[in-house]
Amino acid sequence: MKTTRSRFIISGLLLLVFFNSLKAQKESSKVETGKKTPIDCVGDYMEYDEANGAIYARGNVIVKYKEIILKADKIRLSTKSEDIEAEGNISLTDKDSLVTGKHIKYNLKLQVGSVDDIECTNKPWFFKGESIDRPDPKNANINNGFATTCNIHEHPHYRMASRRIHLLVGEKVESWDTVFYLGDIPVLYLPYYFKDLKTNETPLSLRPGFSNYEGRYLKCAYNYRLNEQLPGSLLLDLMTVKGVGYGWRQSYTLPELNGTGSFYTYYINEADSGHERWNINLEHRSDIVKDLNIVGRLDYFSDLGLLKDYYSYYYPVLTSNVRAYAAVTKYDPSYSIVLSADRQDDWNSFKQNYILTAETMPSIKLQTNTAELFGSGFYGTLSAEAVRSYVFGSDYYASKVSVSPTLSKTFSLVTGHTLGAAIYVNSFLTDRFNPALPSGGFSFSYTTGLNIYNKWTQYFSTELGHSFTQRLTSLPADPYNGVDFNKVSARMTLAMNGFSNTTTTGYDLRLVGPFDKARFDNLYNQTLFVFSDKTDANLNLNYSFIASRIISADTAAYFNRNEPFNFGAGLNFAAGTPDIVDANGSAAFNVSSDLRLDLSVRYDLNKNFIKEYRVKALVNITDCWSIDGSYLNSLGTYAFTINFNLRAFKATELDQVPKAFTY
Repeated sequence: MKTTRSRFIISGLLLLVFFNSLKAQKESSKVETGKKTPIDCVGDYMEYDEANGAIYARGNVIVKYKEIILKADKIRLSTKSEDIEAEGNISLTDKDSLVTGKHIKYNLKLQVGSVDDIECTNKPWFFKGESIDRPDPKNANINNGFATTCNIHEHPHYRMASRRIHLLVGEKVESWDTVFYLGDIPVLYLPYYFKDLKTNETPLSLRPGFSNYEGRYLKCAYNYRLNEQLPGSLLLDLMTVKGVGYGWRQSYTLPELNGTGSFYTYYINEADSGHERWNINLEHRSDIVKDLNIVGRLDYFSDLGLLKDYYSYYYPVLTSNVRAYAAVTKYDPSYSIVLSADRQDDWNSFKQNYILTAETMPSIKLQTNTAELFGSGFYGTLSAEAVRSYVFGSDYYASKVSVSPTLSKTFSLVTGHTLGAAIYVNSFLTDRFNPALPSGGFSFSYTTGLNIYNKWTQYFSTELGHSFTQRLTSLPADPYNGVDFNKVSARMTLAMNGFSNTTTTGYDLRLVGPFDKARFDNLYNQTLFVFSDKTDANLNLNYSFIASRIISADTAAYFNRNEPFNFGAGLNFAAGTPDIVDANGSAAFNVSSDLRLDLSVRYDLNKNFIKEYRVKALVNITDCWSIDGSYLNSLGTYAFTINFNLRAFKATELDQVPKAFTY
């Protein structure tokens, strides 16, 4: 005999409906599928109608198949059409799944049917509705129902009620006339709602808090998906000092064009200053064909300060640079060609504003990949570019055409010792060299490099390098006679048994004369101690030969990494007037399965005051809701925030091992 098994999945809930054609027996029947999988059916009364090919069972009917158990008051099965109908106190379980209802109609062959007065449970989801109809194996329509992840099913802490829900199994769910409830209080109505079941994105987020700059605030984000290719967010910031800010972010995917991109905008009319401020950001990328793509970005705003002052809930626009660019790139296994235009503004802390730092418009560049030349062991590349660019620190633009080939080879000396040699030629024609030379001309320079690597023992190695750049084009007032670069650099590494130390420095050879400590680069030293996979420490030093002193130093130690309780401590030093010496510490631990604390502090040892501290608490308040709140005080500027997280869509941090906060 043949047995058919099928599945319904409702918003992550598993609804399994299966039946088989059976031979009639009076009180019990046991048949086998084509794969010898037995089906057991028992009931108070069972009857087989041979003429119509039907089986009837009633009274405490139980059907068992593998780990699936179906219970009902009545069951009717047609062995011809493979239609099954069950009534009364229906209960279907499969491992952790439970489905209950009053009436089921289902076709085993076509895997279509309907269920009336349905309740479904499959952790973490619970669904209840008037009916479900399934037109094909991949789709289901739920009528007048709700879904929740709360363990309290009769009066859940939250639920999403809809007139109609359409489900594409394992892919997406969309609903119409959806109302979000907190308890019995409706808080949001959406005429249409889309949820991608492959992601855990939270549909609604609320972030209350307080800061000096914005006052008390509530930052809200509604995340939606019009379809799989169009996710977006609507942002609303309510601030007692600054007023109301509005934001919108829309992402998109264009499968037919192999393109992706996003649009972001933010607007506010400041209540305290009366300034109307806004910004727009656009980004796009398309792979037109296999070896050709287009990328672009545009930042456009009312004033540059907007990016420094405001951030929305999910999409911070706090940034150290503002950039707009467009580029078309052609790739080949041996070369690439890029046609581009680019502009970047960087934040200047002295001027408290953004300043133009780089602009190329346009630029076309050819770059070959590194390739061996005629089996000689020598490797070469070629770069060529034509560009018009802004000269930083000036008020003019320069046009330039350049060609730059490179040739390199590595020689094996003896075991553990190698010599690398390279020569780089830079030739270009420009209409202006620098602010001191308004006219342009031709420039030619070459750079040579030698690098000797020595692995003396298993634990000790050294590296000595020399780079030299000679410009053949003469410039006025040139104290180095065309030598743009002439430096020796050295690195020493010692590594053994959980300990490593690396020291680097360099020395400028351009000036002829006696030894001068002013020609030394700063000496950098990095030391790492690894005591175990859970405990380690590090020390970083920066020594200036010119000042004859350490100008910065940092040391830190971390204990019990990746454990429920872990902590860290450190010292930070920076030379100045006066010197800055800070001590810092941090700890993260779970107080219980529903409460976690993160603590951190920075203390000024010179002035004897707490410079900065941070407290964060995460609490699971119910099985479906969690809260994380944080308070930060830094040099008198403070902020307090609270986040409400719906655990159905986003795993709480309490579900993960806490990590210590570090500066």
